[in-house]
Amino acid sequence: MSDIRQLPESYVASLREAVEAIDDFGRGGRERSILYEGRPVRVGYIIGVASQYRDVMPPDLHRRLCEVALPGEEPDDITFTAGAKALRARYNDIMKKRRIRADAQPFAAQWVPTSRVGEPKGRPE
Repeated sequence: MSDIRQLPESYVASLREAVEAIDDFGRGGRERSILYEGRPVRVGYIIGVASQYRDVMPPDLHRRLCEVALPGEEPDDITFTAGAKALRARYNDIMKKRRIRADAQPFAAQWVPTSRVGEPKGRPE
C-alpha cells in the first residue's frame, strides 16, 4: 500500500485558479482569494496544501505553471510539491516587488494640511 496521498480533484481545480490568480496579480491586478469548498481562502493556503503532495500533476497544469513561474524557478519535476515551490517563489517575488515599489513612492499620498502656518483659519471676510 502506498503512503502517498492523492490530491483531491477539487483541490486541483483550486490550484489551477491559484495559478491564474498569481499570474493576474503579477500583471498588476489585485491579490484575490480562491474559493475552496465554497469558502474563500488565501492563495498561500492553496500553495501550502499542494506542497505536501508528491503525486504527478496534470500535464496542462504543469505547462501553465512553467509559463507563470519565474525564469529559472520552473518546477523541477511534475509533482505538486515542485509546482507549489515554483508558485510560492513567484508569489514571494511579486510581494517583494510591490513592497519595494510602495517604499519608493514619494510622499504625495500622505495627508497635507489645507492651511499653512500664518494663514488665517476659517472663511475669509
